[in-house]
Amino acid sequence: MLKYEFGDDARMPFNYFGTELSVRLDETKRFNVGELTPDNVADALENLSKQRTLDNLLIDCLSIKKSRNLCDWGYLQLLNIVCNQFCGDGTNESALLMGYLYSQSGYKLKYAMDGAHNLYVLVATKHSFYDKSRYWVTDGWYYPTSDVKGDLEICPGKFENEQGLSLFIPKPQLFADNADEGKTISSMKYPDIQITVKANKNMLDFYDSYPCSYINNDPYTKWLMYAETPMNPDFKSQVYPVLKEKLAGLSDYDKVSRILNLLQTGLEYQYDDSIWGMDRAFFPEETLSYPFCDCEDHAILFTRLVRDLVGLECRLVYYPGHMAAAVHFNEEHQGVYYIDNETGKRFTVCDPTIKGVGCPIGTPMDVYRQTAPVLIPLE
Repeated sequence: MLKYEFGDDARMPFNYFGTELSVRLDETKRFNVGELTPDNVADALENLSKQRTLDNLLIDCLSIKKSRNLCDWGYLQLLNIVCNQFCGDGTNESALLMGYLYSQSGYKLKYAMDGAHNLYVLVATKHSFYDKSRYWVTDGWYYPTSDVKGDLEICPGKFENEQGLSLFIPKPQLFADNADEGKTISSMKYPDIQITVKANKNMLDFYDSYPCSYINNDPYTKWLMYAETPMNPDFKSQVYPVLKEKLAGLSDYDKVSRILNLLQTGLEYQYDDSIWGMDRAFFPEETLSYPFCDCEDHAILFTRLVRDLVGLECRLVYYPGHMAAAVHFNEEHQGVYYIDNETGKRFTVCDPTIKGVGCPIGTPMDVYRQTAPVLIPLE
């Protein structure tokens, strides 16, 4: 049982994905909402706001968000952990407090209640979550932040001029160190290219919390969130200096060839369904850390490494049932290529899933040689 100090500077410690943090919160800030109905949720929220006793808590949460580079999803998880610890997991007080902090932080939400008067927070987002219940309100789709036990009635209160939740991660999330046992990846064709990585298990746990989604009714965007996420600095420092040294002095083509073979021969392929029980894309750090990965994970990691280490434009290449990658070289090379309709640029296929030494740049899988793929643009 946690013990709380008292006073304006008293702090409540909590654990955020293995990272020990604290906020200014103590027993004097406790409240009870009593019997709630959809019509009086706004009154309960107004009473909570009028007390002004939670200003320091809001300031601390926003300060953590900034100092830890928390993305929208990370910040939502932070609020959920703080409110459940202080008010009780799944209580109406926790939902009311989380919604209050979330809206005061500039995010868009709705409150809702089920038939048993359990209170829920619904967050607005342009993302479409896979396998999650969602609710249409006049201004868009909303998703509950916890499992719903029955039919919901959306509370009438409005929160104006606030932004929806984004699942993109613009900056590396910063967690306390908690290294795993490590993993070594070697190239079969270029044996001098070898990297050993120890992942931060706290970071992996955070990534594992991420929901699968797409945006703008475009199912191809489901991979962008993973492909556009910058690699964590601690992890990057284990990978990039080693590869930069091995790639130094080579042509762009030879650099890409070595990265391609490293992933082709150094990673073990396995279908997501057999490992996770569902289709689940990996962030680049996950692909380098977990024992198995599939085609989309290879392609996402490959495009991350080529963009960062070689400085060339890349595309994810989607065939029905398979994903590869493609690179825009400054010089033309032999092999299969595709023209990007938006830019008119030529992108040469690179399939980091194909096993073996003899699978160079410009070589797609035989079964897809006559297939016109979808090119997915990357920044």
